[in-house]
Amino acid sequence: MEKVSDLRWQTTVTGSSTLNFPSYNIDDMNAQVINMAARGDYQGAARFAYDFSRREAAMEEHQMRTSADEYRRSYLDPATVVVNKAILESRPIYAEIQAYLEIQDKQLDVVKTIRALEQVSSNIECGVKLLEQLDDEKSAQEFGRRIKEATNRQQFIEVSQLEDQKNGRGYQVNAVRTSRKVARRAPFFNLAISRINKALSEIDKDQSALKEQLKELFRTIPETISLDQEEARARAGDTSPSKIPLPSKELFNQISDLQSSVVSINATSLDLRSLMKDLQRQQLEERAEDQVAQLTLRKIRAGRFLGVYAGPVRELQDRASNEIAELERAFDGFYQSDLMEMGAIIGPVNAFISRYKSREALVMRRIGTTADPAPSPAPSSSLAARSTGAANPTIEGLQHFSQQQYKTEPKSLGDTT
Repeated sequence: MEKVSDLRWQTTVTGSSTLNFPSYNIDDMNAQVINMAARGDYQGAARFAYDFSRREAAMEEHQMRTSADEYRRSYLDPATVVVNKAILESRPIYAEIQAYLEIQDKQLDVVKTIRALEQVSSNIECGVKLLEQLDDEKSAQEFGRRIKEATNRQQFIEVSQLEDQKNGRGYQVNAVRTSRKVARRAPFFNLAISRINKALSEIDKDQSALKEQLKELFRTIPETISLDQEEARARAGDTSPSKIPLPSKELFNQISDLQSSVVSINATSLDLRSLMKDLQRQQLEERAEDQVAQLTLRKIRAGRFLGVYAGPVRELQDRASNEIAELERAFDGFYQSDLMEMGAIIGPVNAFISRYKSREALVMRRIGTTADPAPSPAPSSSLAARSTGAANPTIEGLQHFSQQQYKTEPKSLGDTT
């Protein structure tokens, strides 16, 4: 709405406002009246002062109308056209985004789409608010002119009636506007919340399935022991299958990928629930604003003073505040519960990944020092055993593990992505 700001600025600079009234030379009038009174012409002095006052009031009223007409021509009317055009241009954009939400595309980023729709809806509401402000300025001009004219005519009862009409119109207009706003925004809130609930039902099913897959894969991880224990077993003559080999690289990758998927879908679930909470809070606030406006209008029409119904207004506001607080508590409760559940699932997975990488590095260090040793005058115990023909299950297992991994995995074992 920069064009509206520019119009207002130009109007202010050029002096087209309802406050530009001429100043009249009252000193000259007073001097003339004193002169006439000094000559004893008291009736003439009084008549001159009265005529001057009437002319001054007429000139002031004329200037007020002229200034108001110029203000409308240079700002209020052009600004109204600009705002209406902006609102009309926003409606096709709103309809296009709305259509994306209504087709139920599972690949759609629901959060981003609803945020975009919310932004367009907010822009439209901003335009409507500007139109209301422009209308208020026009109304204030008209009431100001009529009150000024009645004051100049010394019609003080009429002035009081006009003041009451002005105040009453404010309450009535506010009630109508808030009611219309709630009606305008209802389709957006209904569509957005419905679409979020639909997305959540699908996401929650997918998330549960992924968590079960992750748990099932976790149960397939073979038991392992430390390398030192394995070598001690070998030296003791234990020829049972080695427990050193890591889970297959494929299993490790599956677990890592599933973990990423679970974390990602959980973040999406939280984003959707957070967005729904925000939308529900906005809807509650707007409804409460409308209820207060309607109550205010009813009481004013019944001739009640504002202080008389402060209690009922406070009750409406407190009820809305309590509902909003309940929304926040429900979301916080879900968030804490979800945090604990995710910790119970992801914690062991992270520990497994850490152990896997540490064991992988240890195995590779052992392979690097024993697979193809350089000549040494003092061979290690494992090399000595190998040179005397004694089979070492640890070394054979490590060599086999290394060969299999490098046959099936073109990437480095250190690369877990």
